[in-house]
Amino acid sequence: MGTVYLAQRVDGQFDQQVAIKVVKRGMDSEEILNRFSLERRTLASLNHPRIARLFDGGATDDGRPYLVMEYVKGDPIGQFCDERRLNIDARLLIFCNVCDAVGFAHQNLVVHRDLKPGNILVDDDREPKLLDFGISKVLVGTGSTEVTIADDRRYTPEYASPEHVLGESLSTAADIYSLGVILYELLSGRQPLRFTSRSAAEIERVVRNVIPSPPSETYSTGQKVDSTVSSGGQDVMCRASLRGESPNRFAPSTFWGLDTIVLKAMHKDPKRRYVSVEQFAADIRRHLQGLPVLARPDTVGYRLNKFVRRHRAAVILSIGASMFILGGAGVAFWQAGVARAERDAANLARDQAEATADFFQQMLAAADPF
Repeated sequence: MGTVYLAQRVDGQFDQQVAIKVVKRGMDSEEILNRFSLERRTLASLNHPRIARLFDGGATDDGRPYLVMEYVKGDPIGQFCDERRLNIDARLLIFCNVCDAVGFAHQNLVVHRDLKPGNILVDDDREPKLLDFGISKVLVGTGSTEVTIADDRRYTPEYASPEHVLGESLSTAADIYSLGVILYELLSGRQPLRFTSRSAAEIERVVRNVIPSPPSETYSTGQKVDSTVSSGGQDVMCRASLRGESPNRFAPSTFWGLDTIVLKAMHKDPKRRYVSVEQFAADIRRHLQGLPVLARPDTVGYRLNKFVRRHRAAVILSIGASMFILGGAGVAFWQAGVARAERDAANLARDQAEATADFFQQMLAAADPF
């Protein structure tokens, strides 16, 4: 709905670059102007280091509103990670920082409603910045009389939650779904849903009914990378290389709780998703620390597996010591068995000798010399 310009301060007081967002000509309807005004107030209330700051606002000579915003020099999160071949753990750390920014917005009763890689820029220090609250929704009053109309369904289909596509009431769960899609893409190199057309019916059918495969399975099936994520035609090996990993790293047996975390965040039913962005990020951090994740059934085998992965060296030493002890006990048990066998053989030989002597004594005593 707007055009963004890179601007330089020219009053000579100090050097500063900013981004100026101006409503496009022909789109300055009352609704768009109200929405733009809402964006300005929304940004002004979100003072967070990972959310692009609002410096100023006003109107041009012809009445079009503009925002003077922080200039963020960075790349979309997916492009940033792929170009630098960041591994899975590094991607998860950046993503957790994104969750912190979204969680702050939610604490201020603001739902972004358009989270996607293009609205998350990452700078050279691996710090993400959240952009564009242009279609955000304020959950509770902000002193404004504007209300988002009920049938307002602006969204990006690949990242929109089912309730958003269906025009239902939105909550913070909608942003959690979009974050799940972004994480799916960061891990697998492809988007979870594909559309045969851009018609409303096709989008609604796919978003509502199609259950995406776990991220790890995109490697085992050898599906191609989506052209919107990285260059098309690359195979499993290349996708793993973009993540600084070997293809075996993405096997379902070694992907552990990440599949479950992503699919929980992307659940079709908002009530089955994480209750908050903070819980979502906490589960990712638990995975990074080798702890059991909340999204996975808490079975004894799963906890044992996580314990072994957390304390690999100690477990290996314990197993080695146990094997040494068991080996020594086995040798001692074998030697005791040999000794018992030799003792039994000696006793048998003695018994046989005594029985033979008794036989001859009885035979000689019973003989008649005449």
